[in-house]
Amino acid sequence: HSIVNASDYLCDMRVIPLSNKPNEAVINTMSKVCLVGEKIVVLDNSLNKVLLFDSNGQFMKSTEKMIGRGASEYIKLRDIAIDDTNGNIYVYCEIPNKLLIFDENLNLLESINMSIFTLEFTVWGKYAYFYCFDPSDSRKRQVIRYNKDNIGENGVPVVTTESTIQGVDILGYSLTKNGGCFFCIPFQNVVKAILYDGTIKSY
Repeated sequence: HSIVNASDYLCDMRVIPLSNKPNEAVINTMSKVCLVGEKIVVLDNSLNKVLLFDSNGQFMKSTEKMIGRGASEYIKLRDIAIDDTNGNIYVYCEIPNKLLIFDENLNLLESINMSIFTLEFTVWGKYAYFYCFDPSDSRKRQVIRYNKDNIGENGVPVVTTESTIQGVDILGYSLTKNGGCFFCIPFQNVVKAILYDGTIKSY
C-alpha cells in the first residue's frame, strides 16, 4: 500500500547487451540470470544450455556441446545456482537426474547422480537446498538440505508442506539466498525462510 522507489535500493544501473556471436551465444529464453563475480550466467531452458558472458556481455562459453547421452552430458536442464563462497556454478539436470558442478569459467568439475526430482534449488553457505516432491507422498513438497560437500547423500528434510494442488508449482515456489533460504508454497499464502542457523520463520 505504498510506493517503493528503485532509487531506495539501487545506486547505479547499466545496460549490458549480450553478444549473439557465434551461434552458440544465441539466447532464446532467459530462464534465469545469475552473477559470478563480474561474469553473467544465463540459463536458457528452451535451447537447453547455460551460457557465460564477461562483464561487457562478450560471450565466453556455453554447455551446448554437452547435450547428449554420455557420462558427462545431459538431455534436459531445469535450474542453476551459484555458490557465492567459491564461484562454482551448479546446474540441475532433469534428464538424467543429476547435478553438474562447474567452476566460474564453466569448466566441469563434478557430476553427481541425484535420487530426488528437484523443482528448484539453491546453494547457500555450507548447504544446498532442494525443493522437491516428498518421496513418501507425491501430494506434498519438501525442502531437503544437503551438506554442500556431500550432495546426494544423507539429505535432511527441513520442511515438509501440506498437500498442494497438482500442477501449479510453477506459480509459487522460489529459493533465494539473501539473508536466508526463502520459499513459498502455491495457494498457502505464506513465505518460509530457513535462516543461517537452521531455524525456520514464516511470514
